[in-house]
Amino acid sequence: MIAYDGTSKNTKLTTDPDFTSAWIDSTIILLRQTALMRSPDSATEIAEEADLALPDVEMRVGQVRSANVDVVSVSRDDSLEKARTLMMRHDFSQLAVMSGKRDLLGAVTWESIVDALLRSPEATVRDAMRSAEVVPVEDNLLGRVQLIMDKGFVFVRAKDRTIQGIVTTTDLSQQFADLATPYFILGEIEQRLRRKIDDKFSSEEIASTKDQNDADREIKSAADLTLGECARLLEAPANWERIDWRITRSIFIELLHKIRQVRNEVMHFSPDPLEPAQLADLEDLVRWLRKLEP
Repeated sequence: MIAYDGTSKNTKLTTDPDFTSAWIDSTIILLRQTALMRSPDSATEIAEEADLALPDVEMRVGQVRSANVDVVSVSRDDSLEKARTLMMRHDFSQLAVMSGKRDLLGAVTWESIVDALLRSPEATVRDAMRSAEVVPVEDNLLGRVQLIMDKGFVFVRAKDRTIQGIVTTTDLSQQFADLATPYFILGEIEQRLRRKIDDKFSSEEIASTKDQNDADREIKSAADLTLGECARLLEAPANWERIDWRITRSIFIELLHKIRQVRNEVMHFSPDPLEPAQLADLEDLVRWLRKLEP
């Protein structure tokens, strides 16, 4: 693994695709910077430009999990029985119709299959096939949301022109849940903690917990404290006694510090989803606080 410091000047390498915007399990290729293959003068100029380049910050279509899953397909001469079987086998609502890894001819859906069979009991995939939208893997995801909602699904084309995945409205919902769930849980954790702190401590006591390196920040209530400052307030044995939760302080504080680290990752908008253990810690703490503070 190569540590990324915001530039490529230390390694003189780049990746294809950009690993800051690719799906976490995607395969990436390490490449030498193009500048190294140019003449000395142009290489220096291009390398300087590369050093100043910022990492991609847009969310790309390729960051959706399903955009990186092998596409199950049929040919246009296959039977509708085969198409239905594959759709039931994989619990799909649509299926690609292809003549090769790069040649997407269209798609069949449950609705199009029913329509074709109503017209003719002998219908094949060719008769049920409908046009299908294709979007490049590097496209901005937000810019394609409306298209996906209107059409129900789009297929994803890789840089080598192969069809590498599909994104459906269900996938968008799952992506939203993956991104939003940690925010909602963290919000509830912080509100419950701050409500308890406001109830048990004066504004002066709360302000005294402020990070001394941030002297200009005004603290009026627990709402102005960071999660780390809340943890520091509760770490003091005398303060913990005032909370009166009758649980082991060290165990609670240990979990709270783990949540603080998760929060830092979430609020820095990491493109990768949380690890299952991190999400479990969030769910454990919010469930714990609900029992302590119904």
